Amino acid sequence: MNTETVTWVHHWTDKTFSFKTTRSKTLRFVNGEFAMIGLMVNDKPLLRAYSIASTNFEDHLEFLSIKVPDGPLTSRLQHLKVGDEVLVNPKCTGTLTIDNVTQADNLYLLSTGTGIAPFMSIIRDPSTYEKFKSVILCHTTRTHEEHTYQEEIQKVIKYFSLIFIGSILLTISAKVKIPFYPVPMTMQTFVVLLLGVSLGWKLGLFTVSLYLIQGIAGLPVFAGTPEKGVGIIYFTGPTMGYLIGFLVAVYLAGIFKYTDNFFKNLIKLIFSVSFIYLLGMIWLGSLIGWDKPIFKLGAQPFLLAELFKVVLLALIIPALFKFKKF
Repeated sequence: MNTETVTWVHHWTDKTFSFKTTRSKTLRFVNGEFAMIGLMVNDKPLLRAYSIASTNFEDHLEFLSIKVPDGPLTSRLQHLKVGDEVLVNPKCTGTLTIDNVTQADNLYLLSTGTGIAPFMSIIRDPSTYEKFKSVILCHTTRTHEEHTYQEEIQKVIKYFSLIFIGSILLTISAKVKIPFYPVPMTMQTFVVLLLGVSLGWKLGLFTVSLYLIQGIAGLPVFAGTPEKGVGIIYFTGPTMGYLIGFLVAVYLAGIFKYTDNFFKNLIKLIFSVSFIYLLGMIWLGSLIGWDKPIFKLGAQPFLLAELFKVVLLALIIPALFKFKKF
């Protein structure tokens, strides 16, 4: 039995509340599952099953509960404060997961009251939207005030819309070539950095990951597809190192803090984008041999274009953040 610490408590109404706790490294679960949680009462563990509302890739646990005045456990849980301790059984289980759903185009999630909890973990998971064309969430309550997570659901819709739009921008920017010296350029690395700067590292990583998954699955989203092949065959070709470098670049661009200082922003962007070429050349060298002029083939022709793109992005960063605030 794990002992977790309460880190956040929110009372939606006088009948419902949510709380978050720390999450031990030993606790593993599939989105949609439940855990046995509780408190020590009279020197004995008092446990009940609670669906986990957070996702399995987050570093905390989140639960939604009703308030039952005479309930053995809920009458105590509703008085939780930040810093209190709760018991959590690390062996999670349950069948309300998308792995147990028959393959279909649409996923309907029907819930009432606190039954929305397991569905929150499902709709927060990007892999849900890879399996289904449409995800429809229905939440019924007695009163409007009991519609918990409304703002959170709107955020989920907004975030996944941004991820989808970002993956489209990555595809378009890979396909459109712009005349430049010494070779034509695309704006794809610009978009990678832009996603990190504007969306942050988490959403940025999700967006680039979705793009790569689409390409590996066989969609013609990469620069040389479908002319030079599609799917895993193309992905494992000469450009694989650069594509993997997208993940590092968007992460770094997303974790940096930006200011109105052009030169500081420029250095951060150059550092971020350099990993695309570093990983790209490492893979290229291992593929075609280190006796070949790797730098001349894999980086040198693109350096002027790359400098142009990071300078452009560094120039617009202040305006970008003003727009985000607006």
